[in-house]
Amino acid sequence: MTLYQRGILIFGGLVLLAMVAFPPWVYVFSPPDRGVRSEVNKSERFAGYYFLLNDHTPQDHAALIQKFNLTRISFQDDADIRFFSIRIDSTRLAIQIIVTVIVIWLFWFAAKSRTQN
Repeated sequence: MTLYQRGILIFGGLVLLAMVAFPPWVYVFSPPDRGVRSEVNKSERFAGYYFLLNDHTPQDHAALIQKFNLTRISFQDDADIRFFSIRIDSTRLAIQIIVTVIVIWLFWFAAKSRTQN
């Protein structure tokens, strides 16, 4: 393995480590089930990238209501802060990791074939 290939693997490993340390998060709104069909259903909104070990529990009630477009007065009662949560967007994280691994492999393979010529 050449020095260039090792550099590609080290850089790729650091990028993957950063992706895992700062994963994508989504806010989840789960309104109470009242037995009747409601206009407000469970939904998710992108929350951003945050450090894995910090607490990201939703705190700003007004910002969450605006983010989920619950501004109508009839929805305000169902939008209690306890119905909001946050979780890691595992699908987005998996796609990011897969694409990064493919790109790292392509660069590593290109460097390998370049040195063999």
